[in-house]
Amino acid sequence: MQAPPQRVELLSRRETQEYAVTDALVGATLMGAYRVDRRVAEGGMGVVYAGEQLRLGRTVAIKVLREPLTKNSEALARFKLEAELIARLGHPHIVQIIDIGATPDGTPFIVMEYLHGETLLDRLMRDGSVPLPACARIVERLASALSATHRAGVVHRDIKPENVFLVKTPSDADFVKLLDFGIGKIVASGKSRITEDAVALGTPEYMAPEQATARSSVDHRADQYSLAAVTFAMLTGRPPFAAAAPQDVIAQLLSDEVPPPSRYKPGIPAALDAAILRALRKKPEERFASVQEFQRAVDRAAHGQRSQPPATPTRSPVSQRAPESRRTAERKTKTAPSGRSTGSTAKGHLEAARAAAQKGELDAAVEHAEALLELGAVDRDPVALDLLRLWLPTLDRIFRERVGSLNRRVAPGALARKGPLPNISSKAQSLIDAAAEGNPQIKDLLTSSGSAEREGIWLLAGLLRRKYLVLL
Repeated sequence: MQAPPQRVELLSRRETQEYAVTDALVGATLMGAYRVDRRVAEGGMGVVYAGEQLRLGRTVAIKVLREPLTKNSEALARFKLEAELIARLGHPHIVQIIDIGATPDGTPFIVMEYLHGETLLDRLMRDGSVPLPACARIVERLASALSATHRAGVVHRDIKPENVFLVKTPSDADFVKLLDFGIGKIVASGKSRITEDAVALGTPEYMAPEQATARSSVDHRADQYSLAAVTFAMLTGRPPFAAAAPQDVIAQLLSDEVPPPSRYKPGIPAALDAAILRALRKKPEERFASVQEFQRAVDRAAHGQRSQPPATPTRSPVSQRAPESRRTAERKTKTAPSGRSTGSTAKGHLEAARAAAQKGELDAAVEHAEALLELGAVDRDPVALDLLRLWLPTLDRIFRERVGSLNRRVAPGALARKGPLPNISSKAQSLIDAAAEGNPQIKDLLTSSGSAEREGIWLLAGLLRRKYLVLL
């Protein structure tokens, strides 16, 4: 089963073991019933393997809790809760649980159906948006899954394109499977089954305002908000609010009015604008009474769309520009000072960074991630900026994987010990100079540099790639 891209923890053969999950399980047989064949992805809480259920000879997905989290009682509780929630729901549009168990060393795992297809995020990245008829079908199936979830007293709390899997079947290319109940909440008793309830959980671009403020009263209406945000993204190619930093998204979420989808995709009927905007209201009591009511409003608007002219496709998954300005930008062939054509090159760097990281080639992954950042931050290429807004968490993970544990010590490399380096920024040089003073731990180096942690980790990863710094 393909893991959702935005929350993929990029795989590597890291020296540090802080977040590593070794491939020792590959080739192993769990509980005498499931052979582990290959590691396919890593999610926020678990590593996903493809395997075989030996008795039936069928392919399965095996989700194993990440090694560091096995010592975390909250993570263990969430992992167990995910299995319990999915198993009790048993809905055709929710990924199915086959078995649960533990590896020989006691690490818990979940055996699930193996899905062939792509995530909704993959679809948006490739096609830019989803035609209204297909969008209405996907909303109908998600609403059905969520309605069953809510009847069982469960709130999913993480509805987003990467948690919506589109299974390819001979008769249906949009058979929906809802994934990842890892932060689900049981509300029948009025409180969560786990103690981390007063923490903002979810993905900012698709998170309801009450989730962003960590209110304990989050209920099924939060999922309705997220479903409406996903619907907005399917139609327009971008979420209602988008920014590079999560805190900026949350600030917009709490204070700004949601723009109508038709602002970004001409041709969307007024009735559909109205339905989506109602479900995206900041006060839960002002939304629809249920996800099914929202779905019916979408369906009515979709049927009314048949007599209207087709809308011009929007190609950007996260563009914050009106379609007219974006089309103007795409007609231009922008060339950076180095001679690169930034439109296709930005996508190429993103794909290369992800592919290298999945192979464990972190220096190459960092090089491509740095190039993509440069295209967006320096060249202001619109395609690169759009990719950055959507894939910034993935790029962050590439840099963090390369840096490793923040408890590791760092020292100047051989080149840096020869003297000041040409063509590096003053901030990068200050990190090298600070590393020479007692070989500090990375966390102390970041604190002393005065840079924001993200910026410091990006700089460190680049310096490690170029061998200007070395890990001890």
